[in-house]
Amino acid sequence: MEKYSKDSIEKLMREHTSFSEKMEYSWKIAGKEEPNLMIENGLLNRYGIETIVYELNANWISSLNKMPAREDWIKLGENLNEVFYEYLSKVKK
Repeated sequence: MEKYSKDSIEKLMREHTSFSEKMEYSWKIAGKEEPNLMIENGLLNRYGIETIVYELNANWISSLNKMPAREDWIKLGENLNEVFYEYLSKVKK
């Protein structure tokens, strides 16, 4: 299996969905391994299980420059399928 890359899944999310947010964590230190403080990091680092935690901002979507409407959530769901399809098709079995 190829090594999980946050950059690759984030790139696909930005290409196919309205994903636009970027989180920066205060515990990240340049050049040091990311700690297992979050469930997705712990599962990956300890067991090699790839995970995604996707929190939706119900108040504002930066890439759309607006408060999300019903149609925006429907489009997000439709396009999220493409993200998973493209990402998983690149993972070696």
